[in-house]
Amino acid sequence: MSRHFWYNGEEHSVSIGFRAAVLSAKDRNDRHPLANGIDFFTDDGDAPVPVTDERSLGRRIALQILYEVDIAHHNPLDVIDIHQQSQNPSRRASRYMRQLVLGTWNQRDLTDQAIRIYAPEYPLDQLAAIDRNILRMAIYEFAVSAITPVGAAIDEAVELAKQFGADGSPSFVNGVLGSLAEDENMLAQLRQPEQPTDEEAGNDLPTET
Repeated sequence: MSRHFWYNGEEHSVSIGFRAAVLSAKDRNDRHPLANGIDFFTDDGDAPVPVTDERSLGRRIALQILYEVDIAHHNPLDVIDIHQQSQNPSRRASRYMRQLVLGTWNQRDLTDQAIRIYAPEYPLDQLAAIDRNILRMAIYEFAVSAITPVGAAIDEAVELAKQFGADGSPSFVNGVLGSLAEDENMLAQLRQPEQPTDEEAGNDLPTET
């Protein structure tokens, strides 16, 4: 059994027994909106993509921060403060954003292990940075911390990939996460009951339903 998806105009497959994902090296250029500014933008670059749900907004800002930390090697706490001031999210969105950033970044070795298993044909550092961080965050949400149900986390990740990734990003992200979600043994290995985040990270927020 295998999943088929398109990435950069080519069809690829991810088998349930042996997952494989092929990405084009040109995606290392990371041609997406965040490359030239602090906000994500629509395709025409004129306005930020509107988000009304607080958790979705927190997730989007978290992705921006994770991308910057990953690419520029900035301190996560410093970047959180910058985005906190520049975007002024609600308290709930801010706390969820902080939890995602700190949790995802602290557990990136674990999430990267899963990405390597389900996308074995390409080195992790050759994945488009936006795709890499969407995957890290989603895996943290539904597998490592279990703060978000599997289906909701995958849907949100695919939506982020549609908005900010390359043409093949949504199907690639969906294929990798969907395959992981079917592997109960790997999910058990990834689960970390206690997350090392600070008291402001939002650990008291209810899980998403």
